[in-house]
Amino acid sequence: MASHASTRSTSRPDYIMAALGIVGGAVLGCLAFHFAVMAGFYAMVAPGALIGLGCGAQSKAISTALGIAAAISGLALGLLLEWHYFPFRKDDSLGYFLANLRDLTTGTWIMILAGSGLAFFFGRGR
Repeated sequence: MASHASTRSTSRPDYIMAALGIVGGAVLGCLAFHFAVMAGFYAMVAPGALIGLGCGAQSKAISTALGIAAAISGLALGLLLEWHYFPFRKDDSLGYFLANLRDLTTGTWIMILAGSGLAFFFGRGR
């Protein structure tokens, strides 16, 4: 019975560690994106992927809820980074950016959503 209880406890995700993994992945994702942009590359997939990797590595279990949390975090961070590095010329405010998301290019949306998809995939855990 003791072995069953220990197996059961390891199959539950550690939500606090997963949240810390999301934060750590977000920090690393921001740094990776920054250095890529400074080198002339557009690595918008990296922030979401790193959020997912951080979440999944720290969760210690498979959880669709954590995958969804990582995907939402990846989407939000992708949009914030896009606004910070590439604001609209007409108005560089965040409010204007969010009100005009439809004006982002298809390529930008593909990269942001790919990062969010990887955040979900990796964020579910192992």
